[in-house]
Amino acid sequence: DLVAGGDPEPGAPSGSHDTYVAKESALLSSPRGARMEEYWREVCEGAVPAELPLDRPRPAGHAGGNGRTHRIDLCADRVEPLRRTAHADGVSLFSYLLGTFQATLHRYTRQNAFLLGCPTTTRISPAVREVVGNLINTLVLRADFAPGTTLRDAALAADRQVKGGLARVGYPFELITRAANRPRTGAGSSLCRITFNMIGTATPDPLLRLLLDSADDRRTARFAGLLLHPYDLPQAEGQLDLAVSIRQSTESLTVEFRYDADLFDEATVARLGGCFVRALDAAVADPGLPVARLRLMDGTEWAQLLGLGGDGSRHG
Repeated sequence: DLVAGGDPEPGAPSGSHDTYVAKESALLSSPRGARMEEYWREVCEGAVPAELPLDRPRPAGHAGGNGRTHRIDLCADRVEPLRRTAHADGVSLFSYLLGTFQATLHRYTRQNAFLLGCPTTTRISPAVREVVGNLINTLVLRADFAPGTTLRDAALAADRQVKGGLARVGYPFELITRAANRPRTGAGSSLCRITFNMIGTATPDPLLRLLLDSADDRRTARFAGLLLHPYDLPQAEGQLDLAVSIRQSTESLTVEFRYDADLFDEATVARLGGCFVRALDAAVADPGLPVARLRLMDGTEWAQLLGLGGDGSRHG
């Protein structure tokens, strides 16, 4: 209407925040809500938050907020083989990326049963798609590794966790903490200090594709008579130990590692990113490779480690 010179006439919203809250309250007091609580309790049982080795001790009462971002761009020659491999194993690209990242963390941390968070929209029904508010919930995703777990096993397990979590996305994260008897501590969330998610679209919406496609920093789009250009701003840096966010465009993936700079050096996060990329390459080359045999160091790092002496040959 504005472009045509008229006055805007917005339609009536399809729902309201009050309606959303009322539905959530009804769900939590229902038998289905009780089954959701039991599911999340079982997911968390016996597992700890994934936690990377720190470069500096965590200060007492540390609230985070001082963060930086390390970015990796994966072009089509890496992304297409990943898509084919995921399709061959009957899982989504996100599940394959998640399972491979969990495998990388397992090798990095030596944790066998750990939890990650996955920020997810709760705008599922048409009634709430236009409701104003931050309708985001955090799923808790569990990873379990045994000596014989393969990269394909990790992806399949991640896919089961994602599907199980999405079926119960309406159960609030704050209540999962209570159901699992994991009160928040001074060190942060007792369920997840690392998150992993992916943003993408299957539709050719020009504005969203403008934000997702990072292959060209000069990219622009015309919308409602305006010429638009994306402007990157730091977001959610340092709020968690590490927040990994993947932007999916039509051909490429951009992986952003937002980290707490009070806890980690830039080189540490860059090294983790390199390990993740090498794990992705290994998952394409040999999905049946046991995670225990996954080599995360490149040739230069391996030579440097061997150069430290006889002890170096026992690592990696």
